[in-house]
Amino acid sequence: MSELCENCMDFHSGECATATATCTATVMTKQQGAVNLTGSLDVCFNEYGEQILQEAMLLQGSPLLFMGDSGWGKSVLARELARRCGYSDAVETNAYPSMDIALWMGQWIPSSENGAVSVHWHDGEMTRAIRSGALFLLEEITRAPGDGMARFFGPTDNGFRYHTLPESGEGRIQVHEDFWFVATGNPAGGSYATTKLDGALHSRFKAHWTINQPLADEASLVARALPEETHEDMGKQLLRFVADARLSAESNVNTRDLMHCADLIAKGFKPERAVELSIAPKYGNAVGLADLARADFGETPAAEQVTV
Repeated sequence: MSELCENCMDFHSGECATATATCTATVMTKQQGAVNLTGSLDVCFNEYGEQILQEAMLLQGSPLLFMGDSGWGKSVLARELARRCGYSDAVETNAYPSMDIALWMGQWIPSSENGAVSVHWHDGEMTRAIRSGALFLLEEITRAPGDGMARFFGPTDNGFRYHTLPESGEGRIQVHEDFWFVATGNPAGGSYATTKLDGALHSRFKAHWTINQPLADEASLVARALPEETHEDMGKQLLRFVADARLSAESNVNTRDLMHCADLIAKGFKPERAVELSIAPKYGNAVGLADLARADFGETPAAEQVTV
């Protein structure tokens, strides 16, 4: 079983490599006419998350790719990257297989005034970012349709960036010098409805991070959700349970599921039930996780405690 470390206030076994967390209250500005990185984020990055942020900031303007399993905070990381680099007008979009790429490129839209019908060109999300010099955050790149993927080649070219827009009648349009293409995605195959990135597109990314571990200072996040004043040591017990679960490759519980479980507990669910609803069904050893929860939350005698 993992023990609570007095240095980093986290649960782990073995020697502690004390991490420092950088906490940032992040408010992204909502810009008119854009699908934006909006809302308030209260983010605490651990040492690993802060390292990736610092590395990515050194590559500002270059195409960057954050890949990995769902739930570790890739999107939050990308939004914080935009904030720190001053891209308050960043544009965020989610890809999906059946989408109409006009949402990214643009389209002619009819309008009527005084009985006369006319059509006007409206830039799509990526075209708007390319013209204005915004950060374009493409979420779920490995779910994007093939005809959409082909349109990313020009704006991410390392030698001479370009954007071809035949739909508008303009041909090629100039890519603003501040335009920044950042993408996130899940790996191809496995339990994801995703496809492998085209090799030529993949090679255009200056850097590719694979993220399958926490980016956040989870102890701080759980302490906020389950403060000791109202929940005693429940937060520490939950962190211990997750640390024990992660000892198995089948149950590498991600940060999102950890916080879902904390939220259920905060709302009055018993911790074992919270695990049963928010964590166990999503991993390959649900029964083992349920047994582990009973052990870590005190319902199983010590002699009967189990490992996943």
